[in-house]
Amino acid sequence: KFEGNEEKIMKYLEDENLLDLGHGGIVADRCYSALVKENETYSSKAYIKAFKKEVTQVVDSLEEFVDKLIELEDEIYNQKWDYIKYIQSLIVAFSEDKTDELVNKWANVDRAWMKITTPIQIGHPLEYYEDHFRKAVALEWDIRVTNPKFAQNDHRVNKIKSAFTKIFNSFEQNAKSEEYKKIFDFSFKSLDKVQLYVGRPALFFGAELNGLFSAQVVPNDEVVSLEEGKKIFAFSDEILQSSRAKPFLKLSREIFGQELLTKDRNFLFKQTASWHSVYDIPTIGHEYGHILWCDEETESFMNKTGNFKNIEEFKATTGGLISYLLDEKDDEKHLKEAI
Repeated sequence: KFEGNEEKIMKYLEDENLLDLGHGGIVADRCYSALVKENETYSSKAYIKAFKKEVTQVVDSLEEFVDKLIELEDEIYNQKWDYIKYIQSLIVAFSEDKTDELVNKWANVDRAWMKITTPIQIGHPLEYYEDHFRKAVALEWDIRVTNPKFAQNDHRVNKIKSAFTKIFNSFEQNAKSEEYKKIFDFSFKSLDKVQLYVGRPALFFGAELNGLFSAQVVPNDEVVSLEEGKKIFAFSDEILQSSRAKPFLKLSREIFGQELLTKDRNFLFKQTASWHSVYDIPTIGHEYGHILWCDEETESFMNKTGNFKNIEEFKATTGGLISYLLDEKDDEKHLKEAI
């Protein structure tokens, strides 16, 4: 019908009102609804309507979850009611049947979720995008446990800020300098609000699907992030363990040579601290990089062709690498060969 023309697809979705409306009644940068084909036309339906039986079961389970939490006490972190408010906001969001209200309801879920700051983190149930046109989100849930050895630290974010301050100050003044300064300041304020959790998944959907976890920055609602910040989750222990568990293959030796493989395996098995530092640069640095130069309108404005994520992922990776390449300190110079 569209002959592979992505701009035509996006225009069709907009013209037929098949995209959820977000903050201020404008088209949102993601959808919490499903496209349903009826005869030869499509309609947008909230999940509670499109998958009534399944979502009703989810809501019933969440209500039971709240009832059980109310009977318990959190004597260590004193965040019992933050957990309860979060689960209650999920119930409200899953129960919403008006598509134009979905983004606002899930924004309230984001707000409640950002209040939970304990080492036991409930992952966000709707964060993994299923298509690059409507950014429809898929149901997935897990619990993450933070490693106390990697408590909240500002190591990577400070290097990112230092590197990009150096770049920004090197620009010549022009007519758009003031506009660029606002974007620069906005990004740095967002970086200051980040909560970093380095740990591993404890319970997760599709537990046999190894290799799913690397790192993640959420929530994706930039209006909420402006208010509350973001959480970055990194699963370095998980990646290290799975990397060490991989078998040694003859094919790898034929491609890379034994000398390189021996050097790589010595690094993997014997230099754990340095391995975590290398993971920090392109992976945690990548997640911080997502925050740079994005405001509440960036994605919806740039995604007219459905290709925003392509340049966004490149930009994020670049952010992490630049923090290493332009670093004026010597504490990571020994990682050069591994990087």
